[in-house]
Amino acid sequence: MKKNAILSLLVLSACAWLSAAEPKAELLTEPLHRPIAADVEELPHDGKIGDFFNVRSVTDDAVTVQFGIRLPAEAGITVRLIQGGKTLAELGAQGRFGRILFSGLEPDTVYTVSAEYDLFSAEPEAVKINELTGEKALASLTRVCRTLPAPKGELLLRAAFVSDTHVSVIGKPAGRLHCISREILADVCRDAAARGCTLMINGGDVTNESLEEEFEMAKEAMAGFPGTILKVPGNHDVVKDKEEQRKWRAAFGPAACYEVAGGVQFVGLNTSDGLLNKPENREVIDRLDPEKPAVIFSHFQLVKDGTLNDKNKAIADADACAGLLDKIGGSNSVIYVGHKNVAATARLGNVLQINMPQTTQFPMGWLEAEIRPEGIYHHFVFSTAADREELSRLLGGCYLGTIGYRDRRSAEIWNRFVPWPKSEEEK
Repeated sequence: MKKNAILSLLVLSACAWLSAAEPKAELLTEPLHRPIAADVEELPHDGKIGDFFNVRSVTDDAVTVQFGIRLPAEAGITVRLIQGGKTLAELGAQGRFGRILFSGLEPDTVYTVSAEYDLFSAEPEAVKINELTGEKALASLTRVCRTLPAPKGELLLRAAFVSDTHVSVIGKPAGRLHCISREILADVCRDAAARGCTLMINGGDVTNESLEEEFEMAKEAMAGFPGTILKVPGNHDVVKDKEEQRKWRAAFGPAACYEVAGGVQFVGLNTSDGLLNKPENREVIDRLDPEKPAVIFSHFQLVKDGTLNDKNKAIADADACAGLLDKIGGSNSVIYVGHKNVAATARLGNVLQINMPQTTQFPMGWLEAEIRPEGIYHHFVFSTAADREELSRLLGGCYLGTIGYRDRRSAEIWNRFVPWPKSEEEK
């Protein structure tokens, strides 16, 4: 009898575990933010802006997708999570935009996500081309992604990697929603704290025009984060002369920094003028221990990537500071940069450089990073609600071909495990 009772308990426990492990789909509902985003439903879709469907955030047990379509608000969309030809979970939704979370997934596993638009809700002439992929709208669009691997070592530090917050006095929405940049930064700080982040880096362009008022607004917004915030200036923060530099230092202190947290070095470089070779940068790079893990962050890229066709993306004095770059390239580091905010990577020696997202322009977000002995597990976190981000996409004319690249590799690059260059995983 006792043996049967134990067996029954084991069976019940196994059933409970299997039930809990089953993937499920959930529509992420968020309140509309009027009046800033009240016009999303009213914006005319005149055929110049393509439909959008992509994987946005990936962890070791969840995937979040986002859609934005040209159809009327009453149109429907069905999103499915598929593996090996079998549908694991699905959800139908209505409206022009939204986000859907699939949870209860296995780590380090490939999944396919498909979206099928409701053909009965649209006029035939509404069929347009998705500028990102060349696919026809109102068809079944598919995306393939892999969940992050399960972490191995102990958690050394949970950090928020933020950039290009552009706190601004601008009052009118455009493709970049600088008009609500202070509110967005304040939301990011509160969200990061709620997620357990104890350190935040800001990769520059903290302000939009380097105005005294903007510096004060930024300080007020960041006051909601109780942990350490390390900041470096961008070209929008120190844009003209020594007076601009004085305002930065008065508000935030030195323009370059070196800190150790959780046994990890954080090295912030002042590249606000597009140059690396300056005394404060030489000082902090000199303090860098190349054998110990480090996060290096800068506004301008330290090495040019092969994705962006932009002459102004990287430092202009690489030849003059080869020794500094050689030390970084041979260190046990990962580099995170701001400025262009398009998901792209490059390598400086053995060190990976990653472009960070922007909080006020589609795709709007930041990176939550779990820092462990084997490396960094980072994933994309939305900086604002779906209606605001869709407004940024529409007003910015995303997927007109000229800026369609903004989200092309975001799912892959902004959701990944990055091993330390000198870790066993990398070897």
